[in-house]
Amino acid sequence: MSDTFPVVFSVAGAASRHDVLLISSGDTIESLKSQIEDTLPVSPNCEEFMSKYAKKGQSEAVSKIKVRWALAGRDKQSFPNSTILTEENVEAVLKMIELSGVGKDVLEVELTKSGGEEEKKEEKKEEKK
Repeated sequence: MSDTFPVVFSVAGAASRHDVLLISSGDTIESLKSQIEDTLPVSPNCEEFMSKYAKKGQSEAVSKIKVRWALAGRDKQSFPNSTILTEENVEAVLKMIELSGVGKDVLEVELTKSGGEEEKKEEKKEEKK
């Protein structure tokens, strides 16, 4: 297994929700999702605005991960702004992040919420139909 390297991740639409993880270029998407999902509820950097008023029992799951590439030192005309991580490209993408220099490229995650009161109400509505 490769050595670990730090990478910043941020929550899409809420750049203030972020943290830094130690990952390896050999990590899978599932292991990245797991690390991020484990970090979200315990990190003060990932705290959601007004979270103390949020419904209890809700959890957040990572639905998509993409990398926002730093364009410094890259051809802005031909290099993409971002790339969605897939099982097929995750190893290559993480290797590029590792080699490009620490702190330049950022993983952006999209989240879905589950659990809590609203989901229970929706389930009851479906049962009645």
